[in-house]
Amino acid sequence: MKHESLAIYGGTFSPPHKGHRLAAETLLAGIHPDRLLVIPTNLPPHKVISYADSPLHRLEMTRLCFSDLPNTEVSDLEIRRTGKSYTIDTLEALTKPDRDLYFLCGTDMLLTFEGWYRFRDIFRLTTLVFLRREQDPKLNEEVRTAVERYRHDYGARIIELPIDPIILSSTEVREAIRTGAPREQITEMIPEAVADYIDLHGLYR
Repeated sequence: MKHESLAIYGGTFSPPHKGHRLAAETLLAGIHPDRLLVIPTNLPPHKVISYADSPLHRLEMTRLCFSDLPNTEVSDLEIRRTGKSYTIDTLEALTKPDRDLYFLCGTDMLLTFEGWYRFRDIFRLTTLVFLRREQDPKLNEEVRTAVERYRHDYGARIIELPIDPIILSSTEVREAIRTGAPREQITEMIPEAVADYIDLHGLYR
């Protein structure tokens, strides 16, 4: 029986920006999964977000950002589950005997993995697909050492994909919106459809 390959891309996506989209496109081109599931978190355990930041708005913006990509779906799995969104819970919910899971992560996630809830089980259930989210050569050795340690100590399966990242954060996007940056500046950072949605609902003002 052929195994389905399912790639998972989680995040707060508040809002989703062009760096997020590039990461998804790189993953699709690099590992060719049968499906990519993009999953906005409900409450991320590793960061604090405003309670005014509606998960349903983030879900809709994520759909607008990613849904036109091939073999890509946006899922409300973690939002429906409510509470804190732990990666291991999502992986266990998606695990099947005939399915291979791939989990997308960036530099910051990779370097802090041993602090994640049940990280050993995450390594057991999925292959990490690692993309650099920055271009800091000072981190090269730290990244290499972390990857080697995870493989040696935990039997982790890790694929690193080359990428020329867009150096951008959702925090920068929110600040630009809050301070009234010109529309052209905003749409350099986020897709037009996401910018339209933010304008329509008056988000991040």
